[in-house]
Amino acid sequence: MKIVFCSLFRQSMGGGVGRIAYEISSVFAEKHQVVFVIPGIATRVNRVNKNLVYLEVKNVGKDEISIPVLNYQVIKFIFNFLDKFSADVIHVHDPGPLSFLLQLWAKENNVPFVYTSHVLPTKIGDFGLSEASGKMGKVIDNKLIKNYFSYFYKNCDGIIALNRFARDDIKNFGYRGRIFQIPNGRDIKLYGSCRVADINENEKKLVFIGYLSQRKNQKYLLQVMRCLPKNYSLDLIGDKLENTYIKNLKAYIKKYRLNVNLIGKVDYSLIPKYLEQCHLFVSASKMEVQSLVVIEALAAARPVVGLANETIEEIIDDSCGFNFPKDTAPKKFAEKIMQICSVSQEEYNRLCFTARKKASGFSWDKIREQTKKVYLSLSGEMSKTKKASTYNKSKIEKIFGELELWGIFKDKNGHKKRNRELIRFFESKKINKLKKKDLYILLLVVITVLAGSWYSFYENITNIKSKIKILTNH
Repeated sequence: MKIVFCSLFRQSMGGGVGRIAYEISSVFAEKHQVVFVIPGIATRVNRVNKNLVYLEVKNVGKDEISIPVLNYQVIKFIFNFLDKFSADVIHVHDPGPLSFLLQLWAKENNVPFVYTSHVLPTKIGDFGLSEASGKMGKVIDNKLIKNYFSYFYKNCDGIIALNRFARDDIKNFGYRGRIFQIPNGRDIKLYGSCRVADINENEKKLVFIGYLSQRKNQKYLLQVMRCLPKNYSLDLIGDKLENTYIKNLKAYIKKYRLNVNLIGKVDYSLIPKYLEQCHLFVSASKMEVQSLVVIEALAAARPVVGLANETIEEIIDDSCGFNFPKDTAPKKFAEKIMQICSVSQEEYNRLCFTARKKASGFSWDKIREQTKKVYLSLSGEMSKTKKASTYNKSKIEKIFGELELWGIFKDKNGHKKRNRELIRFFESKKINKLKKKDLYILLLVVITVLAGSWYSFYENITNIKSKIKILTNH
């Protein structure tokens, strides 16, 4: 089977969404031919092994921000490569620009297009986008962008929901196509070697792993720590999304002299080590479609105590920890932690072994087989209704050719000129001659061009400010 995967994020970025996309491409490459479309330093093809190829697309931005540099030549390169590869299915994990391009190609070549929704589409603005990218994140509230997401969902042949909460939300968003419920996969063996903790140790160690953000709600965990004895410690492991939130956490820790360690982001390979060192995994996250670290904590034989969210409600009960209502007082949460940490070693072992058993259903081997059945099912359905492509490549080439002649994509520094030309094009009668499909691909390019221009301008201003600050300090 030939499969194309795609990710908006560079490797090690994008949290669980980014990690799952990279992992599933490697997992399927063990038995199938795989192309993985990702951001890169240049637009090029990079063969990883005999079954796995990275199709890298040049991007701008840093850290969590990745904006593909899309122009006519790049789009043509991607489409020509996909034509030669002749994929059986395309599977993406975000509704970003690269995924949208693959969707266009899939629709015009009658290839099944599958999207795994790692967010709740009716609440997509609540997943930390504003925190992650400042003012750029607020663009998600724009009506045009919301229409884009609606268009993207509508043109999926199948959507994978991670659990019943995600499935119901996708339906509420208005999607009427095929929905398959398959959870995220995990490398269960990686955590299976973690030893069970000694619950009789005097120091009780708690841990939370994930972005430090308002949605993850670490402030609540600090309030819980105020209610615990001094022999309890908490490690908060994860990257920050927004500086003000981190400053508030640090100020709170200092004010109440809490035994809390802000460790920051660690390499993924070290997560089993941190889980093995703790007695409990704790979470107060307000929203988690399906938290990878909760599954990993269970696989590492660690009980989980958390406030109710989509993951905690789905997986956690008193056989492997505890699931609290969202409005639970920090003191009550703390009392449950102390209760679990006071049980006998035998009772604690029972919690740990049940936790590990719960995680076994999320192994990548099982998830790969479930996902493959989705591919085969959609392929079988589409082969019965196969129709000739109506994709007018020459028309698209003409549109982009005109834009190229205007210098919109050639002049790297002429932001004002480029924007004037774009405005002129959208005010012209030519725009009325475009079909909706052609208009969307044009808008996609325009948005990424403008976003790239904005980001370059922002970076230049930031660099200038930094240099001025250095000079004035001297």
